[in-house]
Amino acid sequence: MRKLLLPLVLLFVSLTCFGVTLTDVQIIEYRIFAEEGHAVAQYELGLAYHLGEGAPQDNTKAIKWFLKAANQGHHQSQNTLGRLYQIGEGTTKDIAEAFKWYSEAAEGGYSKSQYNLALLYFSGEGMPVDYKMAAEWFEKSALQGHAKAQLKLANMYVKGIGVKKDIAMASKWLEMAANQGEVAAQAVLANMYHSGDGLKKDSKEAARWYRKAAENGEVNSQYILGFYYATGNGVTQSDVNAYKWWNLAAKQGYEDAIHNLGILAARMSEEDIEQAKDMSR
Repeated sequence: MRKLLLPLVLLFVSLTCFGVTLTDVQIIEYRIFAEEGHAVAQYELGLAYHLGEGAPQDNTKAIKWFLKAANQGHHQSQNTLGRLYQIGEGTTKDIAEAFKWYSEAAEGGYSKSQYNLALLYFSGEGMPVDYKMAAEWFEKSALQGHAKAQLKLANMYVKGIGVKKDIAMASKWLEMAANQGEVAAQAVLANMYHSGDGLKKDSKEAARWYRKAAENGEVNSQYILGFYYATGNGVTQSDVNAYKWWNLAAKQGYEDAIHNLGILAARMSEEDIEQAKDMSR
């Protein structure tokens, strides 16, 4: 390795003196190590060709290098190949090949591939639907902290698909996903606390989760949070905050929010309206 590093350093110095960019140097380094059989370098070189960053965009070459890395057990390459075969990007669409590569990475513990494999089982794309297997792979991915897998698994527990219906388990996975910023999970959790459907009705908890989802741009949460502030449900009553959230929802085209703004504005001072508008910019 020492014998290899010195030429690379000298190569870097000489190339940068002639105005060659760092990206060009990186590609040269990736190619040297990739041709020696280093899986990470093979993946990075494949990615450069796939994205067209530092090298001409060329999915044929990208797949060549992804395959070399994947055949050495490199999980990111396996997952990337799975995705390319699934959507038919740079190659013929082939769900069997996608399934093969997702499975290899998933069995190796790669959470993204576990999630992607679960999606194939859930959707039945190019294969029979198998909700039980979908739930098993969503759970493996969810246990590693994959937020979208946690959300999918929660929904399966809510509906009793592939697993026995269990609202307590659903809320557990929802909260884990929500705490990672998964907006859909935040909104669903808020709705459950709001309605008391599956969880004890709790306006303060509902408001807390609606606020998180609303801050992430979830329009229905913005609208409902506006109602919470307008009525003082779970929060301190505030026309200014109600106007703020309805105004944000209105900007996304939520018609009921637009209607409510007119009604709310009738009982507000011009100063308070301007303050609310400033808060929603």
